[in-house]
Amino acid sequence: MTITGSDTAPEKKGLADIRKALLEAKLSRQRAGAAKENRIDRVDRTGRLEVSDQQRHL
Repeated sequence: MTITGSDTAPEKKGLADIRKALLEAKLSRQRAGAAKENRIDRVDRTGRLEVSDQQRHL
């Protein structure tokens, strides 16, 4: 029960919870940056497209 007497009132976040949230946000930004760097570049789709050796023998 909280000070106001209601079980549904939001509790104050502790320092550990705030630090955890900040670290999660930082990790999320790092993952987004890495995903952007590791993206496969889009290629021009006009003209003939190359096929793999497996496709060539179908």
